[in-house]
Amino acid sequence: MVAARKFFAVLTVVVAMVFSLSLVAESSVPEVVLEQFSGQAEVILPDGKVIVLEPGLPIPAIPFGSTLNVISGEAVLDWMGIKISLPAGSAVKIEKVARGIRITSLKGKAELFIGLMKVEMDKDDAVVLRIDPQTREVTLSVMEGRVSTEQDGVKRTLSEGNSISVKLPYFPDDPRAPKPEIPEPERIEASPFMI
Repeated sequence: MVAARKFFAVLTVVVAMVFSLSLVAESSVPEVVLEQFSGQAEVILPDGKVIVLEPGLPIPAIPFGSTLNVISGEAVLDWMGIKISLPAGSAVKIEKVARGIRITSLKGKAELFIGLMKVEMDKDDAVVLRIDPQTREVTLSVMEGRVSTEQDGVKRTLSEGNSISVKLPYFPDDPRAPKPEIPEPERIEASPFMI
C-alpha cells in the first residue's frame, strides 16, 4: 500500500512537471509585431473588438487569434526576424500553435520573407511557422492550400502537408553572428621625396 502511494505521488509530480513544461513552451512563443504600415488597417481581436490603425497612432503587437485587415497602403509584420508583407486589400489571421504561429490568408495576398526565401500566399492558404531559437532554423508547413516559394532563383510550389526548412541569418548584434574579417589598413611609409 505504501509503495502504491509513493508510485502515485511520483506519477502525479511527473505529470504536473510535464504539463507545466508544455505551458511554458506554449507561452514562450513571441508575439507578432506590426513593424510598419502606411494607409489604414484594422486589427480584429478574438473577442470581435476592432482596433483601427492609422499613421501617427501607436502600433500595437498583434494578439494571437486576431485578424489584421489592410484597408489601404501596406503593412509589414515581424515574427522573430520573419517578415510578413500585406498589400492593400489583404487580411491574415495570426494564431499561436505549439512552438510557433499559424498564418491564414483570409483575402488578398501575403508574402513571407524567411531569410533568403520568399513565400507567396493567396486567399485560403494557411501555413505554420516554427523556429528553433538556438539554430534559427525555420520550418514552414503548409496546412491548407498551396504556397509558392522562391530562393536563389529556384521556384517551388508546396501543397497541403508539405514542409520546407530554411535557416535565418543572424542579426548583426547577435553575439553568435559570424564576425566579418576586417583587413588591416595598408601602411604607407613616408618618404622624403613625397610631396
